[in-house]
Amino acid sequence: MKYALSFLVIHFFFTISMGLLANEKINFKSKRFYISFLITYVLLILNCEFSLPFLRIIINPFIYMLLSKLLFKMNIKESVLLGILIIIVGIISELIYNIIAFSMLSHAIVVMQEPLLVLINNFFIGIILIVICSIKQMRKTYDFLLQITNKINEKQIVFISLLIVILCNCLWWFSYFIFNNVVKYTNLIITSSILNLASVLLVLFYLKVNNKYLSMSEKYNYSLQSIREFELMIENYKINTHENKNQFRTIRNMSKNKKINSYIDALLDESITDDEKVLMDIQRIPAGGLRGIIYSKLLLMHQKNISTELVIDKKITSAKVNNIDDYTLTAICRILGVLLDNAIEGVNNLENKYIMVELYEEDKELVISITNNYEGYVDVGSINQPGISSKGKEHGYGLTLVQRLVKKNKKIQHRSEFFEDNFMQKIKIKV
Repeated sequence: MKYALSFLVIHFFFTISMGLLANEKINFKSKRFYISFLITYVLLILNCEFSLPFLRIIINPFIYMLLSKLLFKMNIKESVLLGILIIIVGIISELIYNIIAFSMLSHAIVVMQEPLLVLINNFFIGIILIVICSIKQMRKTYDFLLQITNKINEKQIVFISLLIVILCNCLWWFSYFIFNNVVKYTNLIITSSILNLASVLLVLFYLKVNNKYLSMSEKYNYSLQSIREFELMIENYKINTHENKNQFRTIRNMSKNKKINSYIDALLDESITDDEKVLMDIQRIPAGGLRGIIYSKLLLMHQKNISTELVIDKKITSAKVNNIDDYTLTAICRILGVLLDNAIEGVNNLENKYIMVELYEEDKELVISITNNYEGYVDVGSINQPGISSKGKEHGYGLTLVQRLVKKNKKIQHRSEFFEDNFMQKIKIKV
């Protein structure tokens, strides 16, 4: 193909511009970049060679949606937005270039389809594209559109995308049967295959994310009744532990065997175990559901040698927690399970591990915050995106579950905060 080099140049500029627009860093040393770039480059050439001219502009956004997904690991909504927006900005860049070129050169030279001239045209269009995507206002526009896009259900996006694909296929076949002397059968099959492949990948990505979310949701699908029964078991365990120690003291006073007495003394004089310390700490947490979740996670923290701190405001009483309806309290327990697990995983590989759990009242709302220390870089903008995590490919869906639970319940708010070397997850509950 005589325009292959021209397409390589403009595709490179489009890829760089996408990174600038979405504020994503491109690692030119990674295999992911070259694989993603090569796959979409081949699709662009096939689209240009075999697609109908008026349908190329429909297929190109799908190709760049695929690129954003492969290269930047974006979710479906972001991929769709970035794919469409980069094509629009590309058209604007070409329009600006044509206006400038027509005013400086003759019309014949600008529209000439010689490979060298096309290469030069694409180079300058690419420069204009990068300049536009580097403008702060353009990035703000992308962020604004992203906020709107995030309010749209992913199912709706997939449905609309598939509808476009079906309509395009119908249009292509209609064109073939009506204008079969114009539309070649081979071109029709290749063009249709490109768009169908992109749509199938879009659906597969959606199903993968949805499956991860369902798995994560099932993991934290706590029953409020089972949590309260667990709290009762904790209370009985505490009573039995206290009673057992009293029985040991009674036996000690009754026994005259020095060896037995020495052994009992060793047991009674032993420092308070981690389990007992946690039991004493959680007594400050109002019963009703919160105590059971926090107790189980605190025990896990002690097993992993994580330094913990539990801070409970005296204003937080059982009566205040009992004012929370069961639906909201169940959601809170699920959210706490995710956030505490995230904190544990966040410090797991650190030398000095620290987690603080706080319960207090602020503006007549119950606030629960989980703070952990961390090292390295955290992308604040993408932390709530499905699959985005620094802990490995199997993580990154917990905060998505949190966002969905919060979205379903107007009584709960969630936000993340960074300060110095600490990361805080905070939930506010209207009581």
